[in-house]
Amino acid sequence: MFMGGFEESVRGIVHIHVPDVDPYTFKALLAYLYLDKISLNETIVFELLYCSKKYMLPFLTKECIKYICSIVKANNAILLMSKTKVYDCPEFWDKCWDVISKFPDFREILKRSKAVFFDAALRWATHQLSVKDEKNEEEDPRILGWRKREMLGTALNYICFQKMSFREIAELVVPSCVLSSIELVNLFVSKALMDH
Repeated sequence: MFMGGFEESVRGIVHIHVPDVDPYTFKALLAYLYLDKISLNETIVFELLYCSKKYMLPFLTKECIKYICSIVKANNAILLMSKTKVYDCPEFWDKCWDVISKFPDFREILKRSKAVFFDAALRWATHQLSVKDEKNEEEDPRILGWRKREMLGTALNYICFQKMSFREIAELVVPSCVLSSIELVNLFVSKALMDH
């Protein structure tokens, strides 16, 4: 490749830039490719998993996933899941959910009413807004509701309003003004249809 009349063959030194992979990881990748040696640790495994997917190296992918599965614990499962969310690793995700579901507090959290989560999210958004400025108390509830919604961003999509009771929706969700009137109507209609 570099024996012809290319600039690289004349200069004698070839620099190949791989901007999305750090040198330490690339060295480990080369060790795997040329020496069939895999050295995995928590620092390099995610970058090496990325390389294995990028360069279509299924055995290296399997070894990386196996290593990540071996380091999953209750205190790091969510973090590891977030680091691997862009990769197709169903066996790893199964392992994480298995570890998380065995954590005693997890089952207790799942049993709680979704209104508890919504209330916590509202309190967090209110606090964040009070840190930003002091206008929270004097604003129109609808404006404040939209500001809280903006602060919550996509987190609001993860609150399962359909699992709340009609009473919780009426007492907590409606007065918060976080949902639009159309969203509230749709929520009540879908809830009524689910209950029948």
